[in-house]
Amino acid sequence: CTVIKSKQLVAEYREQIGKYTYEDMDCIKSIANIINRYGGKSDLMGSNWYARHEIQNLRPLTEKGQLYDGCAVLKTRLPGEPGHSLPPRYAKDVVQIDYSHIGLGTDEGLILDSTTVKRGDIYIRNGPGVSTAPIGTQSWDVIGEFEDVDYSDRTNSAGFHGGKVEPETGKSALVVASAGNTVNLRSMPAANSVVLEYVLIGTKVRAGEANGGWIKVFTPKGKQGWMQKEFLSMTAVTATPNSVPGAEPQTIINPNWIEKLKQAITLIDEVLGDV
Repeated sequence: CTVIKSKQLVAEYREQIGKYTYEDMDCIKSIANIINRYGGKSDLMGSNWYARHEIQNLRPLTEKGQLYDGCAVLKTRLPGEPGHSLPPRYAKDVVQIDYSHIGLGTDEGLILDSTTVKRGDIYIRNGPGVSTAPIGTQSWDVIGEFEDVDYSDRTNSAGFHGGKVEPETGKSALVVASAGNTVNLRSMPAANSVVLEYVLIGTKVRAGEANGGWIKVFTPKGKQGWMQKEFLSMTAVTATPNSVPGAEPQTIINPNWIEKLKQAITLIDEVLGDV
């Protein structure tokens, strides 16, 4: 259900600036209250809940040119990083990323947010305003779209990434690992970049371009990022003139697999014949 257009969301947010304290209107309430007035619904309030259930197409944010009216902008903290404080309700969640803060992007490259002001020697949270925090790691580093916002007026924006994010052609791949339950999907092809998702082993993903030992990956949850090549078992995808966009890709069987299977069957027959 899409209920409010992105430009209208930004316009109504701007009307709140200077009128509320942080206690009246924190980072998520300043956005969610507007969306909910127009029929949007959420079971819970909080930046972590919204990142997991109310925002789609989460992807790395690296420059202000990616911002556009109504986009969701988030700060993340990984386990062990300063400031990581994931609420107890997510203790058993596979994804232990703490989406610690949320803001609203604009076409001008601004991030509207419950700001921080310095009073004396301490910083105090203020109500809705314009963020002065930079874009990058340990700050604003993830962008996406609210599910209950209509972005049809943003289809020409350079940074807009609404709708299906997976490529319809290319390669499919299976997430694999010899130990553990998940593999990290990172924002950049670097081991020290932000983790966007902990992808369960056995998950089928779409694979895009390569960058050194890294592959660009599109997950079933609508997130895109980078995964180390060693954790992906690649399978070619066929494309035919009559293929239907979005249809399940066809797997090409490797002839070597068939030969190995025949050898295995022969070996089993020999063993059983000696019983």
